Amino acid sequence: MAPSSFLLRLLLLPSTLLPVLASLIQTPQLPGLLFNLSTPRPADIVQSLPTVPDNCAKYTGAAKECPTTMSAVDVTYDDCGSPWTICRCASANITLDASVDFLAHVPVGLRRYVGTVMVMPDTSAHAYTLNSDIHFFGICSQRTWIHESTHAADGALGITRGGINGTPWAQAVGNDTCVPDTYAATNLVEDLAQMSVVEVYRLLNNTLPPGLSADCMSHQLAYLATLPLYNASTLFGDTCAFEPQLASALHDLVPVASSPTLQGSSSASQTPKPSGADGATRQIGFGVILSLLISFAV
Repeated sequence: MAPSSFLLRLLLLPSTLLPVLASLIQTPQLPGLLFNLSTPRPADIVQSLPTVPDNCAKYTGAAKECPTTMSAVDVTYDDCGSPWTICRCASANITLDASVDFLAHVPVGLRRYVGTVMVMPDTSAHAYTLNSDIHFFGICSQRTWIHESTHAADGALGITRGGINGTPWAQAVGNDTCVPDTYAATNLVEDLAQMSVVEVYRLLNNTLPPGLSADCMSHQLAYLATLPLYNASTLFGDTCAFEPQLASALHDLVPVASSPTLQGSSSASQTPKPSGADGATRQIGFGVILSLLISFAV
């Protein structure tokens, strides 16, 4: 989207939502997050769809996100009874198998909030989330898939809703002197998404990623620890059907059958590169619209 279009839409946002767009004054610890994530990976069944869903098809055509043709599949993972739809542009930088694998490596506690996934071509890696649907461009890292899935969860749960001083999350950030990286300092919403990636790493490895100190962001870490979203037993569990907040999840059906969980990263993993969410990200949520965020690759 052109910057002028972005600014026009920004001016149309409700004034009560604008505070979440404010830049943070906390000091970034790192220029960007640079680490690999090895999360549990459930088995999957992929079924081709005869037609591309309307919410994907509208992005196909000349001068649109997918300038060629698009195909769609439903993917049912062993940890959930309902499928995720993935729409892939024919000219996308990653294969359908890689797309299925990246989504599989998003912990089920976050993945259950994700709607349709769209995989688009571009020369740079970036992504955005629009009312639970996620658009990925180029070759995004596993960190970005988790980052964007956090936006979807935030949109459903309202963790950052309420403005710069109106949420426990805002208060936690305000009581700290740092954020993980430069991209996290963009605003409260992006800080939550970056901290989510950090928290997933911490829960998996029982330590923070290299280069990060807990002291200056202890309140953010402590607040995340209070959220059911980051209960390790359900975040990395074997089912998307669990309480609390079951009604807010898009995927909450008990798995049809249990299968062994595959561990570790797949061949779809990419060489890590430092960035916030690998480049530009936008997030729109909280029902119709929470915010419209845009930045350019760093």
